[in-house]
Amino acid sequence: MTAHTSSQRNAIAARGNVLLEAGAGAGKTSTLVARCLDLILAPNRPVSVDQLLIVTFTEAAATEMRHRLRVALNERHGREPADLPLAEQLALLDQACIGTLHGFCLRLIREHFQELGLDPQVRVLDETEASLIANESVREVLDAAYIGEDESSRCARELIRLHAGSDDGAVSGLIRQAHQFLQTLPDPRRWLDHERERWRHPQPEALADSLLVALNNRKDGWMALLEEQPPENAVASGSRELLASLAPDASRADWAKALNRLASFVDDEHWKRGEKGKFRDPLLPLFEEARFFASCAALSAEGSDPLVGDFHRARPLMLAFIGLVEAFMVGYAARKRQISGLDFSDLEQFSLRLLWTLDGRPSHVAHEWRRRFHHVFVDEYQDINEAQDRIITGLSRDGEEANRFLVGDVKQSIYGFRLARPDIFLRYAKSWRTGSTHAQVLPLADNFRSHEAILHFVNRCFSGVMREDVGGLPYPEAAFLRFGDPEGRRLLTREHDPNPRVELIHRLAGRGGGAGEPDSADEEEPGNAEIEATLAARKLAELRASGFQVFDRKTAVLRPVDWRDMAVLLRATAGKAEIYTRVFARAGIPLVTARRGFFDAIEISDLVSLLMLLDNPLQDIPLLAVLRSPLVGLSPDEMVEVRAAASRESAFWTALLRFSELNPPPASESPPGAAGRVAGFLERFRPWREQARRGSLSQCLEDILESTQYLSWLAGQPRGEEAGRNVQRLLELTREYDSSQGLGLHRFLERVRIVQAEGDGPEPASAADNNAVRLMTIHASKGLEFPVVVLGDLGKRFRAEPPAAGILIDDSLGLCPIVFTPDGRQSYPSLALRLADDASRTRNLAEELRLLYVAMTRACDLLVLLGTTPASRPEKHWVAPGDGKLSRRQVLSARSFFDFIGPLLPELCGRPDWFSVEQGASSLVSWRVVSADEPVRFDAVAAPGEPAGTDDSVPDLTELRRHLGYRYPFLEATRRAGKTTVTRLRRQIETLSDDESAGLFGDLEPAGPARRRSSAGQPVDGLNAAQTGIAYHTFFQRLRLELAQDSAGLEGELRRLASAGILSELEAAAIQVGRVQSFWTGPVGGSFLKHRSDIRRELPFTAAFTSRELDSFAGRTGGGGTAESDLIVVQGVADLALIRPNEIWILDFKSDRITADQLTERVAAYRPQVQLYQQALERTCRRPVSRLWLHFLHLDRTVEVNLT
Repeated sequence: MTAHTSSQRNAIAARGNVLLEAGAGAGKTSTLVARCLDLILAPNRPVSVDQLLIVTFTEAAATEMRHRLRVALNERHGREPADLPLAEQLALLDQACIGTLHGFCLRLIREHFQELGLDPQVRVLDETEASLIANESVREVLDAAYIGEDESSRCARELIRLHAGSDDGAVSGLIRQAHQFLQTLPDPRRWLDHERERWRHPQPEALADSLLVALNNRKDGWMALLEEQPPENAVASGSRELLASLAPDASRADWAKALNRLASFVDDEHWKRGEKGKFRDPLLPLFEEARFFASCAALSAEGSDPLVGDFHRARPLMLAFIGLVEAFMVGYAARKRQISGLDFSDLEQFSLRLLWTLDGRPSHVAHEWRRRFHHVFVDEYQDINEAQDRIITGLSRDGEEANRFLVGDVKQSIYGFRLARPDIFLRYAKSWRTGSTHAQVLPLADNFRSHEAILHFVNRCFSGVMREDVGGLPYPEAAFLRFGDPEGRRLLTREHDPNPRVELIHRLAGRGGGAGEPDSADEEEPGNAEIEATLAARKLAELRASGFQVFDRKTAVLRPVDWRDMAVLLRATAGKAEIYTRVFARAGIPLVTARRGFFDAIEISDLVSLLMLLDNPLQDIPLLAVLRSPLVGLSPDEMVEVRAAASRESAFWTALLRFSELNPPPASESPPGAAGRVAGFLERFRPWREQARRGSLSQCLEDILESTQYLSWLAGQPRGEEAGRNVQRLLELTREYDSSQGLGLHRFLERVRIVQAEGDGPEPASAADNNAVRLMTIHASKGLEFPVVVLGDLGKRFRAEPPAAGILIDDSLGLCPIVFTPDGRQSYPSLALRLADDASRTRNLAEELRLLYVAMTRACDLLVLLGTTPASRPEKHWVAPGDGKLSRRQVLSARSFFDFIGPLLPELCGRPDWFSVEQGASSLVSWRVVSADEPVRFDAVAAPGEPAGTDDSVPDLTELRRHLGYRYPFLEATRRAGKTTVTRLRRQIETLSDDESAGLFGDLEPAGPARRRSSAGQPVDGLNAAQTGIAYHTFFQRLRLELAQDSAGLEGELRRLASAGILSELEAAAIQVGRVQSFWTGPVGGSFLKHRSDIRRELPFTAAFTSRELDSFAGRTGGGGTAESDLIVVQGVADLALIRPNEIWILDFKSDRITADQLTERVAAYRPQVQLYQQALERTCRRPVSRLWLHFLHLDRTVEVNLT
């Protein structure tokens, strides 16, 4: 892409609120960067980069965004080196707000922690730690319900008994699920209060209205199904007439009568011989739905309403559930506050509390940040939730100053499991397209990624399956992906290459096809995954061997494909990654896979089993795993001998101890037998357990690895390098655990159990190979592209999970439960549950459709579709739509990706019987059908010019010794931190003595505002000196400069900051306004105020210094053991700076309580710090520092410091 398209130029130049609908591969990132540059480099009223808020979905995207901006600014500065404002923008880039929304929320909370009553050193909990605390909190809530004697506790116990039986895990999971849902709302408490009031109401609200709305919504779908039936189906014709007779305002009684009639058609008496299978079976879903809704619509003979009865039966249980959720929220919040921890939802909720008042108006904090940010950019807006949208709104301006730039593509919203709300994006698209003079919706549809033939296939496919009434996903011609840059990518046009670039490999499994046939073949035949993996490997090997040509973007020419150009995408890799790894390894194809299951890797499982034994040795399964593992190495026969040493009722550990007593090992046995290995294990076990109990967990694991030589043993195994990296990662996890918590072995194992239960955790290591095929989930591929994509597992059935504990939570319907009969023995879905479940299924299917879209649009040069279905499915189940578009019913009845594509294949392939021929091709797709009885095996194919054989040469012994004896010449550099702060450097300079051998930068103690150094640490006016210093710095940073020289104005500012919670009462009392006024009315402060618009307070900077330069600040020379080019990144904050076009002034405030006699000494101590400020700002701002001062508040003295 050599120049921006007209659509991109429109997006770059647009002002006001903009919603950018950016299609796949449309160059949205380059458009975002160009828009930022257009604002920063505008000749009139340019915007500084630190006046932009740029929110990305991931940290990686933020890094990429910052990098692209830096490259673009550097290129411009290279052409215009004298442009000082441009140099200033480069200097400010590191401080610009470019990152994830959670990252910004954390910054917001830390800047305003006083107003929230939080610890200033609050930390973000990792997901595992937060889950562990949540589990403990919910356990505490349920335990209280078990022992409580009040009515709410009794109802809670009844809820658990009916909804979870003997295992309350389902209810505890539902409580956490409810909490997770509530945290995505702008006001969780309001939703919960409304739900409680709804269930307390003596009569259900609007249930009857909901029923009539639901019936009218379903009527069209029922009519469509009936119209698809053949004319000779008399029942279908009669049912169609019956439904057509119901007016839109039909009464509940009318509906009840019609539904009962429809439900009766399921009976055999309405069907002639031979008609049930042919005519009745396709209508069974309609008859089942009619039966359910008839039971809701019909009133009893006594006139009682079944909806009211259901409501009253469920009411006490739902009120009990609401009470459990509230108790959990309170307990969980209290536990987090005890450890000064926040989870990710806290970041959003606390930010909302800061940005919005209780009556729903923007707060003073919101106005402060709105003034700071002239423009707000948010990427991936289709995956936002209501709480996050409210945060963005709070930070953004309105009316003529509207400044939001929201980027997304609702067709790529695939994070519903994280409670993303694509309907928010659709809502903005609708309102900004028509309802606002300060907002607009702009398209970005030119695709610069894929071959033109792939785009034609994608457009045709999704215009036939995406629908407005399924997830709000229309795919009109205006939404088609257009082939971008036809001049620069001429080699990818259909004119240059008219062959199809989509290939379908459809494997048929079995014949079947009768009633009850599985809807997908993945469950029917466990071997399908291995066969599909073999088909994929064979296809990729053929492409590489044939020299298949792919387009090289850098050179704009075609080149032969290689392994690194290929990717295999699956809906989920769980249970499949190992199969693909094994098949590809057998085929000689390098494969890199981001597999789940770190703790399932055999070497990790062995070590975790050993840790479980150290926690409690009376656990048979972990003990058996350890004894069988290389850590002990017993054979199955030897383990039988051990078991026989004690009675069968005793624990295996008892048998092991008894075996050791009965079988003392021979003194000189080599190698040791079973007795010797058991004795050696028990001898080591005792000190290991003592170490795990009383010492560091990581040190214990290090001792285990060293004494067993486990890593050495792994190194000699087939996947030794990969296994060794896994073990090192486990060691890192224990070190992180020791340093952050250190709560003991049992707590660590609890974390491991949570990670395993939630399917999360570190990814296991895989063989490092840059030239390898990649296997990943579709979710992981989002934002990526590959020349060749194999999309596999198309026949895999979508998961349809029942509601947890029989309750669904819907944002509009509320709590939607199953209903129990009075004796508690039977249950049935309430109307609300049925409606919520149907809505949930529709949302899930819409998301599956978007996942398919994301997967297909990853391919640049070739898309291979691969899947397995029963042999009968193409002919019997994939009914080609007459108008080229699947009906709503067809979309909602899909059970797999193949069911979305299948009905369109007759048109895409150009023949209705495409599945009856072994292979074929049309202008859009080529296909191959693999029959059930066709053997699938891999036949190795060598690529042209590929070397045969391997290099088995033995390395030269002298060369080997040279490598083993190598000593790194810059060893000292490895002992120095690569990143540090000015405050930390100053502390080291102050404490460095002549005989210290440690490097200047070895101190890694965290620095923060609460650790400012002071010459006196005793409390002053309720605060110690450091806290008083923080108070003064906060006041200098936040006061309005127009009031700085006025005593009454400063007093007013102090009251304002205290009332806003920015300063506490103690901090406000500690500040002597006279000292502040004295500075600003003095000669130096007054000079600053003459250039008020150029003043920067609390100016952050990041600069790189060589280690030798930093040594010179400490007065050290020599600096041995480091390279001249070794760079150390230094971060700091200048209290007061004046950035003028040709010069910089710097002043640092000091709150030390010193005497006049100590002034010279303190100036000398602080001189290296401010001189470092000088060097840093000169490098980042590209202009000289001309004045440098220290101001001592206690003495009311300003001292100028010599420049370096």
